[in-house]
Amino acid sequence: MCIYELLPNKKDKDILGIYLSLANFGYRMKGIEQTCIKLGYQLEELISPPEVAELIARIKHPEPSEEKNPVWRQKIRRRKSEIASLLVGELLTRVSEKERHDYCLPDSAANRLLVDRYPSSENFLDVARMIDEKEKEFLLRGFLSEGIPWIFKESPLYYENIRQLIAETLNIHPKDVLIIGSCRLGYSLCSDNYGTCVNEQSDFDLTVISHSLFQKVKKVFLRWKKEYKFLTETSDLTRLDKKFWENNIKEVPRDISRGFIDTIKIPVRYPLSQSIRGLCLNLEDEINQSCKDGIPCIPKNGVSIRIYKDWSSFFKQNVLNIDYLLKDKSKKSKN
Repeated sequence: MCIYELLPNKKDKDILGIYLSLANFGYRMKGIEQTCIKLGYQLEELISPPEVAELIARIKHPEPSEEKNPVWRQKIRRRKSEIASLLVGELLTRVSEKERHDYCLPDSAANRLLVDRYPSSENFLDVARMIDEKEKEFLLRGFLSEGIPWIFKESPLYYENIRQLIAETLNIHPKDVLIIGSCRLGYSLCSDNYGTCVNEQSDFDLTVISHSLFQKVKKVFLRWKKEYKFLTETSDLTRLDKKFWENNIKEVPRDISRGFIDTIKIPVRYPLSQSIRGLCLNLEDEINQSCKDGIPCIPKNGVSIRIYKDWSSFFKQNVLNIDYLLKDKSKKSKN
C-alpha cells in the first residue's frame, strides 16, 4: 500500500500536493521534487516508511545551510524514528482491515489454474479475467518477472549465464535482466498471435530494469533528436530507413513518457547504442550456437532489448498490455 493512500479523499490529496510542492525541506530544498532529487529518492515510488518519515521530519526541522549541525541531526533522527513507527503501524492496520479477494486465497480457482510454473495460454487468460488491476501485477510479477523462462526450463544455468553476460556488458546487476514475451511462458502474449507456441520465428525479447541505464539511453535519443534534421539531410538513407527514422522520432518520446525505451529504435551512431547493438549481435551468435548444442525452441529472429526506468513502469505497461489483450479477445468473441 502506498503511503499516499492513507489520505481519505481526493481533496486532501490535492491540498497536500500543493503544500508539498511549496514546502521548505531545508537549504536549497524547496518543494518535494527538488528534495527527493537531492536525497536520491524516487518520488513516484515513495512508499518506504523511513523515506516518507525523513521528508515529514524535515518539514518541522528543515536542514540548515551548515554542512555539519549535530543539534539538527539529533532532532531529525528522533523525529524520523517517531514518524516511521506511526506509519508502519498504520499501514499494518490498513492491510489487515482490507478485505482480501476470494481469488487470492490459497484454494481459489485462480490459484488452482496457476499451479504449473508455465500455465497454459487458456489458464493464464482465464485468471487475468478474474482479477483486478492490482492482482494483475501479482500475476505478472509471479510469471513474467521471476523464475526461469520456458525456453530455458531444462537449462536454467545457461539462462543465468546469459543474464551475467548482459549484466557485465551493460554494467548492471544480473537480476535487472529478464526475458519476456513468448520465450517466458512458451507462447505469444500479443493479441493477434496470443497462444501461438514459441518457435524459431518468435522474437527474443530482453528486458532491463535500470534507472541509470534508462537515463543514459534517453540522453542518446535526445542527442539524436537534436541532430535528426541534419542527419536526414546528409545521410545516405534508403526509403525504408527514412520511414523507420520518421516513425521512431515520434514514437520514442511517447515511450519515454511511459518509462521505457526500445533500444532498436535509436540509430547505431553513438558509442552506447553501438555497444548495445553489439551485445545483441553477440547474443544472436550465442543463441545460434546453443541450438547446435541441443537447446530446443530458441528463436532466431534477432535479439531486442527494452530498458525500463523502474519496476513500477514495467508493471504498469504490462498490465496495460494484459488489459488490451482482454478487451481485444472480448471484442472478437462478440463478433
